[in-house]
Amino acid sequence: MESKTIQIEDLRLACDRIFSFILNDLGIAAVELDKNLYWTLPEEVRYDMAHTPTPDHVGSLIDDYEFVRSAVADSDQALPLMFQHLAPLLEALSTKVQSYR
Repeated sequence: MESKTIQIEDLRLACDRIFSFILNDLGIAAVELDKNLYWTLPEEVRYDMAHTPTPDHVGSLIDDYEFVRSAVADSDQALPLMFQHLAPLLEALSTKVQSYR
């Protein structure tokens, strides 16, 4: 298996730059999500390339946003586990916001 070390600072800087672009260059401060439910894969099959998984779990962008907002309201809730709720929101955002000026 190929291993790659991920630098947390690289991810933080990339996210900061992307959000600055959306806020400052595109002038977008909020996005209306027109979909809520999405398919998820359990972790035990998500990275198992030997099998073709069948999505049988459903996530909710609305629920994910409420979890993320709890981390905004209470810094004790800002734990790495929160990335499980942030990731679907970022993926949805990536298709809702144009990628150019």
